[in-house]
Amino acid sequence: MNLITVIKNFIILSFFLAFFHALPAEAQTTYKLYAFVSDMSGDVEILKSDTQEWVPANTESIISEGDQVRTGPFSNASLAFADSSFAIVDSFSHLTVNKFSVTDNVVDTNIFLDVGSVVSTLNDNVSFVNRYIIGTPTSSISLKGREIKKIVAGAMYKDTVRADNRKEINIDVQATGTTTSEKESDENILAATN
Repeated sequence: MNLITVIKNFIILSFFLAFFHALPAEAQTTYKLYAFVSDMSGDVEILKSDTQEWVPANTESIISEGDQVRTGPFSNASLAFADSSFAIVDSFSHLTVNKFSVTDNVVDTNIFLDVGSVVSTLNDNVSFVNRYIIGTPTSSISLKGREIKKIVAGAMYKDTVRADNRKEINIDVQATGTTTSEKESDENILAATN
């Protein structure tokens, strides 16, 4: 064998190994999931991701990735997601379903709450893994297992998270970066030392 043949074989082998190394071991397919309005009262509107017009919701309205939901005064909507999770959107709320899909055995749910409040819960009697995140302008909250959390966000509210253990955490990030309970504890310490 001459030197040119060895170099050609080496180059061909290098491309062959690089090509097969770049292929994924197992292709993962992502499927979009849907939610629907299971119950509602008052003024509830949906803005589909591919339109510019808000339309009134009804109990047959389907919500998918990229859609927005808003509620008016004295209004609320119950959203049932395909993964058995549930969300109750209170009055004067606006949220966006950023992501709702399944890849292999993992369901990704990402909701952004611009303003208002939402109560969410997961069903733990399922055969898949849930990655459920609710974002607000100041924080990001995840749900796990059978947790029930109420998230409140926006200019008319202090951002809060209320978990099923009934302990409420107020977030006052813009003012001090501490929670209200930490601030009250600091104030009590200062009052005791004076």
